[in-house]
Amino acid sequence: NMVFFKYIHEVVTAKAKADGGRSALSSLLHPLLLPYAVWIFAPFWK
Repeated sequence: NMVFFKYIHEVVTAKAKADGGRSALSSLLHPLLLPYAVWIFAPFWK
């Protein structure tokens, strides 16, 4: 799961760098992934 999230992070970051005009969209998508990641990793943090 951690590797998968890192992959998503890399893709979003790369897309933001590649698409100058679409960086705002990528910036919006990234925060949406954070609660999802917290939900996945929460059991491991307890």
